[in-house]
This record gives sequence, structure tokens and C-alpha cells, in this order.
Amino acid sequence: MPNEELKKQIGDLTKRIDDIEKFDLKVIDHSHTGFQSDKVRVQNLDDVLGSILTPTQKTDLTDAEETALHTHAGFTSKARAYLGSGQTIGSGSWVKIELDTENYDIDSEFDKDTNNRFMATTEGYYQVNVACQLDNILDDKQYIVAIYKNGSIHSRLSQIGAGTFILSGAISDVIFLEATQYVELFVFHTTGVNETAESGSEKTFMSVHRLS
Repeated sequence: MPNEELKKQIGDLTKRIDDIEKFDLKVIDHSHTGFQSDKVRVQNLDDVLGSILTPTQKTDLTDAEETALHTHAGFTSKARAYLGSGQTIGSGSWVKIELDTENYDIDSEFDKDTNNRFMATTEGYYQVNVACQLDNILDDKQYIVAIYKNGSIHSRLSQIGAGTFILSGAISDVIFLEATQYVELFVFHTTGVNETAESGSEKTFMSVHRLS
């Protein structure tokens, strides 16, 4: 448990958070993806913590206290999951990527075991980022990666192979979700043979963060 001085500072922090105005901040999902959203409205709790608590005092916060501060300051809905092992993708039909390994899932909204999708528990606008890397797209063949919302295409990116090589597709979008609506990652190709969606957190993934 923190000492009395730290308790007082935590109390001061929660009062200050109440008075903080949201400000514009560029959001970048993951350094290797290379895509960046438009400006969105968020609160930077770490800056506030840093202005009130010393690094040692921040370290002394219990997990429950830090979670409570983040919950007080803004939305906790955020998750990231990736493909844990290679998945065979047949030609000529849409295939859902079985994102089965989580990086994090703060509000337990990502179903990695059964449906391999993110389902919102609260209504709001969500930043959704997806990427999928296929191992052998042939020359002049089409490759499409898509975000599905409630079973239908919401956003998609289409590419044509030039030579035979690994091809990665990525999409970033802000999507309005009502409670129980969900998003999934699907891919499509026309090579005429089976391809493999490559596994790994840096290759094939979905991240979802609630913005407002």
C-alpha cells in the first residue's frame, strides 16, 4: 500500500483528471505497421501521472490503483491479438483469419478461442487496425485484406502481385460499434492454389482501441 503522502497525491491526481480537457493526439498503432490515423480525441494520462508522481511513486502504485486511475481518466476498451501459427488460405473465397493469441485484452472483449473476433461491450467509436501477410502471392494475382463488421465487409484494401513474393496488406479505420457488434479480419486471393497466412505478432494481427 502507498504511504500517506502518495495517497494524497493520488487524490490530487483524480481531482486534476476531472478538470483535464481532452486534446488532439496522433495515434500510431504499432511501429512496424507504418500507418497512422487522423487526429483523434484522447487523454494522455501518462503525462498527468508524470507531472504529479515521481518515477518511484509511479512504480509503487499497485496494479489495482493504476487500473483505477486509467479507468477514471478514459476508456479501458482495448485489445490486440495475432495469428499464433500459419493458416492455410484457399483461393477464390473469403477466409477469416483465426487470431488466436492475445497481446492484451483489457476488458475481455476479444474472443481468441472460438470466434477469433473483437466484440464491443459498450457503444462508441473504435480505432481498428489489421494486417495480414501471405507467403507467396503470384504475379498478376489479386490479394485483398478486409475488416468485417457484423459479418459484412466494412473496409478493404486490394493489391495485385508483381512477381512471386511475400505480400502484406494493412488497413486502419475508425468504426462505430454498438454493444455486441463485432469486427473480424478476412482475406481473399486469386492465385489458384493454397497460400499461407504467416504467423507472428508483427505479421498478422488486429488491434482495437475505443476512442470516444
